[in-house]
Amino acid sequence: MLTPVAIILALLALVAGVAGGWLLRARRARDEKLAITETWREQVDIRDRENKRLAEHNQSLMAQVQEMKTGADQQAESLREARVANEALGERFEKLQQSHNRLTIRNQELDSSTVGSPDQSARVEWLEGELGKWQERLPPLIDKFREKNAEADRLQRRLDEVEHRLSLHEAQPAYDETRFDPMKPGDLDGIDAASNQPLLQVVANDEPSGGIELTDLKGIGPAIDRTLKENGITTVDALLAMTDDDIAALSEHIKGLASKYPKWAEQARELLATETAS
Repeated sequence: MLTPVAIILALLALVAGVAGGWLLRARRARDEKLAITETWREQVDIRDRENKRLAEHNQSLMAQVQEMKTGADQQAESLREARVANEALGERFEKLQQSHNRLTIRNQELDSSTVGSPDQSARVEWLEGELGKWQERLPPLIDKFREKNAEADRLQRRLDEVEHRLSLHEAQPAYDETRFDPMKPGDLDGIDAASNQPLLQVVANDEPSGGIELTDLKGIGPAIDRTLKENGITTVDALLAMTDDDIAALSEHIKGLASKYPKWAEQARELLATETAS
């Protein structure tokens, strides 16, 4: 038969067990809450860093677009100057041709008439001399006219190419149009390691190639130079070491790289050969 003391002790043990269970449960809930909070903070930091990287990439694209617009304006101005010079040269050529025709007709009239006086003979000799001078001056002017016309055609083609590239850049979505999907735990695992690695797997030579910089190559401005260096292309040697896969991967960041790269590589080889020879 249970005594009052035993009953009291049993009740005390029951209360102690319940209290201990509540304390353990509260501690476990607190630890879980701290772990969830820390995980959320890490994901927020990762998202902020990714947003910052996208913003910097967008600024780089905008800088490239601005650089291309500046180049297009300069080429358009050069094209206008070439056209003006071409028109002026054409007018001058037409005037010279008319003068040549008049002299030729005058010479023929004098040849068909009777030469009766010394003054008339001197006039004929002077006209023949002037005709010879015009005949000597016409071929260089014709060649110059053809050169200016060819230069105007080249500038027009380059301007069309630049305008096409500008239209491609302007068709890309702006930064404020970028859509971010809600993140779930584990969606961004390892994104820091991936975002901090260069896009390309080029085994670059970090030693500078003499005094040659990437910006020494025609067509590489500050924005493209920064994009190349961010992806591991820091020297002209590294540029020449790029493979087809590297070019295809980097084309996502530099529009038209497949067509630009052969020209850059040729310039780089010429600069390296010149430096070696000197």
